[in-house]
Amino acid sequence: MITFKRLLQSERIFSKMTGLSVEDFKILIDLIRSDWDILEAKKIKSGRSQKIKTLEDKVVCLLIYYRSYINTIFMGMLFDI
Repeated sequence: MITFKRLLQSERIFSKMTGLSVEDFKILIDLIRSDWDILEAKKIKSGRSQKIKTLEDKVVCLLIYYRSYINTIFMGMLFDI
């Protein structure tokens, strides 16, 4: 499974897969963190449990999808969802 921590092992691979440097990614996460936390606090707990737990992993998933535009079945295999 692809995760933020796993991609951090190589900044070159992180950049190639997401299109962002690690520093730019961290800036992006800092920009959306407060809004994300507010939305998470308001969210009603119902439905399935989330396979992708952290905000960083969710943003990595989104960036890889937009960068490669692969189908959702393949994304599910990559991210174990």
